[in-house]
Amino acid sequence: MTALFTSIFSGMSVMFDKEFGFLKEILVAPVSRTSIVIGKALGGTTQAAIQALLILALSTFIGVKISSTLGIAGAVVLILVTLFFLGMGFVGLGISIASRLENIEGFQVVANLLVLPIFFLSGAFFPVTSLPNWMKALVDINPLSYGVDAMRYAVTGLHSYALTTDLAVVVGFFVLMTVVGSILFRNVR
Repeated sequence: MTALFTSIFSGMSVMFDKEFGFLKEILVAPVSRTSIVIGKALGGTTQAAIQALLILALSTFIGVKISSTLGIAGAVVLILVTLFFLGMGFVGLGISIASRLENIEGFQVVANLLVLPIFFLSGAFFPVTSLPNWMKALVDINPLSYGVDAMRYAVTGLHSYALTTDLAVVVGFFVLMTVVGSILFRNVR
């Protein structure tokens, strides 16, 4: 939850940059717009990963134990890898939204309209096995479902999808949203 919300709303920085004129200064820099998108995505992902890891660390104080077959080091590495690709993908989504909109309020409406269904259909709060078939189809196309599944495997050893499938979908989502975000950001004026 922390990684999702922090990542997608870090795209709002593009909206602030547009509103206060800072984006014009960024766009005249002698760098490609794709590198600007990747830089913003790395910044948002770093912030999201730090917040998520703090929550994971604090969870040990309330009794959460990593009982994965990967061991603690392997679980932390899997969590970091998953957080990185999910964060980059959702920052790319946020930048894509921000590139097409003109005001902050519109960004917040569209982002919330996307984020809440993505979050609730990820299996993070409740098992998705008892959902109707049409909702299970939505769960299966939701990239966060695969990220949650990989992190659940890292912490508990339980999973719904194969770990390779989880990682392939999360990496594919990252690549797709980076490309889409870069294309849409090129058209920003």
